[in-house]
Amino acid sequence: VVSSVPRLTPAELRGASDAPPDLLAHYTALPDTFSETARVQAQQVVAEATTDYDRALALQEFFRDGFTYSTDVPAGHGDSAIDAFLARRVGFCEQFAGTFAAMARSVGLAARVAVGFTPGERDAADLGRFIVRGEHAHAWP
Repeated sequence: VVSSVPRLTPAELRGASDAPPDLLAHYTALPDTFSETARVQAQQVVAEATTDYDRALALQEFFRDGFTYSTDVPAGHGDSAIDAFLARRVGFCEQFAGTFAAMARSVGLAARVAVGFTPGERDAADLGRFIVRGEHAHAWP
């Protein structure tokens, strides 16, 4: 696998142009029944931010400060799972990613969740090989 990681500065990210309207509409859509608790919390978290980049950073910091990563929590999907995660402040990647994306959408940030795998473990017998198992599954907003 060959990949490229762009090196953009905060100033470049703050100055990024708006997403095309059709893309923005698609990636900010939420059900009418979306959690009012999560919507209000998201608005409070981003209240001082002036750019989309700063709103995304504010949400990121919200989850980094005061939440605990643990796989020892009930699984679940939907608005009630989001509310439970926000109340409990403990969860795993799916809960962090899904809640971040939904809260981002609620404040007008285009967002989605990607699922895949972390790099896995380097094979001690062949340092150019990585072993990727189900336990390496992960979700990112």
